[in-house]
Amino acid sequence: YVGETKVLVDNAKYKHEKGFNDCVYVVRCDDDYLGILSLIILDDNPYLAIGVIPERQGLHFGKNIMMEYIEYIFQTYSEYKEIFTSIHPENEKSINNVLKLGFKQLTKTRYVKTRD
Repeated sequence: YVGETKVLVDNAKYKHEKGFNDCVYVVRCDDDYLGILSLIILDDNPYLAIGVIPERQGLHFGKNIMMEYIEYIFQTYSEYKEIFTSIHPENEKSINNVLKLGFKQLTKTRYVKTRD
């Protein structure tokens, strides 16, 4: 999927340069559909969300895609010092994944990762 993530990164950069700040992508590996990735700018803060189809959950696709995309955002856009995400409190797997990626919990559903 690394090649596919590169395509997401290139598309995000193009859209950002053209003034489109909100992006939603279909994530694929070869001909296999994995899920969606979205970046939404709210109050000048980037919010990242990912959804992986049930058949691909538990295989680390979501965590790895999120990790690569976060790295790209921080390397490319110096104006973003933090990235936010929201997770339903009962979604323990996603909560564990974002905590492993260095996010800190702000509220019951909101998490933030600060640039390293």
